[in-house]
Amino acid sequence: MAGSGSGRGEVRRQVILAAAMAIVAREGAGALTHRAVAAEAGVSLASTTYHFAGIDDLRRTTFEWAADEIGSGFEGALAKAQSSTEPLNAVTEQWARVLAEHRAAFTAVLEMLIAAGRDPELRRVAEDLLTRPAQLLAFAGFEDPPALVAELIGLALVHLIEVHSDVGDFSRRALELIRRHAAEGD
Repeated sequence: MAGSGSGRGEVRRQVILAAAMAIVAREGAGALTHRAVAAEAGVSLASTTYHFAGIDDLRRTTFEWAADEIGSGFEGALAKAQSSTEPLNAVTEQWARVLAEHRAAFTAVLEMLIAAGRDPELRRVAEDLLTRPAQLLAFAGFEDPPALVAELIGLALVHLIEVHSDVGDFSRRALELIRRHAAEGD
């Protein structure tokens, strides 16, 4: 019986994080409060403060959680690309699919990246977040991976704000960027 309580606690924590990510994606990082998260998650305020004692902890963990959601998708995209006969096409198609399937996580991460400019603790999370895909791209042989990551983030931002942009358009534009970086490495 004791183990079931901790299992419920972890489920509750995940519900709180999903609610926090939804708030950040919808209203921005500044809207993230324990009270707003409790209302969004349908849990008590005490529950949010039990799992995340301070707002800084909630902000940091929300950022990490959303980044992990995207990061695992990006790692999967690169893994599929490496086994493909058309790796550049495969990586952009997978990356576009990750963006479409995890739109709220992308939006939350972009919001938190902006907030990281004003918050040293979030800045550390941002640095870790940006290092992971750059390392994967370096391993895949791309020239100047940090620049490619920055350009892909910019492209994702533009895609998220363009009302009529579709996944195919994002995929095409990302493919152009990746091909340009691949050509620079030759």
